[in-house]
Amino acid sequence: MGYSLPYKDFYRHLAQGKLSGVFSMNEFGRNQDVGESRETLMNGSGLYHWIEIPTYLNASSSSSNDTIDGSGAQKIEIHGLDEDCVILNEQVELNGTSTVTTTNKFFRVNDFQVVQAGSGRVNDGEISLVDANTSDEINNIPSGESKSHAAVYTIPYDYTGILVGWHGAERSKQGVTLELWRNGKYDVFYIDRETVLNGTEFERNFVVPIGMPAKVDIEIRVTAAQAGAYVTGGFVGYIIHDDKLQYY
Repeated sequence: MGYSLPYKDFYRHLAQGKLSGVFSMNEFGRNQDVGESRETLMNGSGLYHWIEIPTYLNASSSSSNDTIDGSGAQKIEIHGLDEDCVILNEQVELNGTSTVTTTNKFFRVNDFQVVQAGSGRVNDGEISLVDANTSDEINNIPSGESKSHAAVYTIPYDYTGILVGWHGAERSKQGVTLELWRNGKYDVFYIDRETVLNGTEFERNFVVPIGMPAKVDIEIRVTAAQAGAYVTGGFVGYIIHDDKLQYY
């Protein structure tokens, strides 16, 4: 059967992790202070830093409690891709406000999260992940939240991405435009979907899911009619190993 029309129990089996070579794609972003110029839907300002050259990553926290024997976050796990866009995950032991560098070089970071914590069970400070080549911050985990929030994702090598929907909300009544950006055959970024919100929210499933080949970058960008907008949103779907396409 075709992957664009999954069988009846496909999504239940996907959520249960029962499908070989198939993994969910569920990226959520939040920006609490959107300005009148385009910004990525993430915890921060400006546009997301897409790594240009494979790089080591530097991790540090704003709190000394986020350390291997501390009460806050002790270990994080980075979910990304290597220079060939092959899936690459790495765990890093934190050392408070001191920088810890990854063992591997990354070309993409899809997200990262706390996987081990002390008595507080969450990170005490904001944990930052920085491109060691350029010193640009790639992503961060807000204090007390244990996971990064950025609406970005890159399809891994040997996988096909199936985007089934996207969603968003604007809480501040400032008026915002949400744009779903992606690149394609010519590695040029373009807007694939757009919607306007003003104190409202939406959740939209695609009648025909959007198929995306390996190495495609996906990002939600947002612009406010008046500065100071509070926006959340993301996109959902799954990635399927190319060897498994015929089965699903």
